[in-house]
Amino acid sequence: MQFSEHFDSSEFEMDAPIPAECVDVAIEFCTLVLEPIRAFIDEPMDITSGYRPPGANAATHGALHSEHIWTARHCAADFTFNTSIGRISSIRALFNLIRESPSIPFHQVILEHGASGTSIIHVSYNLDKIGVRQALEGATHNASPYTSWEVATYIPTAPGGQENA
Repeated sequence: MQFSEHFDSSEFEMDAPIPAECVDVAIEFCTLVLEPIRAFIDEPMDITSGYRPPGANAATHGALHSEHIWTARHCAADFTFNTSIGRISSIRALFNLIRESPSIPFHQVILEHGASGTSIIHVSYNLDKIGVRQALEGATHNASPYTSWEVATYIPTAPGGQENA
């Protein structure tokens, strides 16, 4: 199922099929969060983790109430991209663009570093926390505590790109 111009449901189904009740929030997530991020890099994104049933989430050392355990109200994905061909030269630069963007309605954006030296970005969307934003940095699999970063205040935009008053 196509969620948005560049994102298909199969990209998020590494561990199990996405429950039907999560489709609407997934479409919003892809349209409002992932598509603007993809526009920043102007290249495909490699989704490394999407929907996780509770058992798969526990196996990856995910947080107990992880937004990777999609519901009708929230979802999350982890991704990386090829920094050698896109407009953005590093994953840190993209992390900074996301957290400093007032128009992307993310709930959390996390720059996670693996033991092998690779990094990914985790981003989530939560209908119950629109405007509540958090940027963190730390180790993958919750291997160490996260460091907080400042974020831009979310400014909703109306269709056509105008700020809502």
